[in-house]
Amino acid sequence: MAVKSDGAGSVNKEDLLERAVQWALATAADNSHGYSNIVGDNNGSNGQYDCGGLISAALVFAGLLNEGQIFE
Repeated sequence: MAVKSDGAGSVNKEDLLERAVQWALATAADNSHGYSNIVGDNNGSNGQYDCGGLISAALVFAGLLNEGQIFE
């Protein structure tokens, strides 16, 4: 799992995880996003997520997961 550094070589994974959680909460509260469990339509590409897709997108946003990896 790749974790982005702050440039000084230190990474606080707890801060990155908190960033992922805050992004997921904000995304879930935004009515322009919805729920879809249709394969290919649930990864956020059109504003729709399933449970795993939302978690994956949050982890990518925080730098805790590489783009294209999935969480199931």
